[in-house]
Amino acid sequence: MSGLVPTRLSGSLFATKTGRRKAAAKLKSLAELIEHSIPNFTKEEERQFYREVAKSYRRAARDVLRNSDHASQEFRLVSTNVP
Repeated sequence: MSGLVPTRLSGSLFATKTGRRKAAAKLKSLAELIEHSIPNFTKEEERQFYREVAKSYRRAARDVLRNSDHASQEFRLVSTNVP
């Protein structure tokens, strides 16, 4: 495999509308990067795995944007409970 690893997005990105847009853009960019590298894999199982990873990133980006109000409320609840 060529060193592609999932990313973690910090909770602070979801605190603002701009942050959520940036998080969604980052996920979409990662999906594009993965899709671009898929032809480099020789095994069909690997290509299929990374297609699914790219789909997951795109789905997560859509969810971040669709559920932005809900995500914002969850973030506020979590962030206020941290000691």
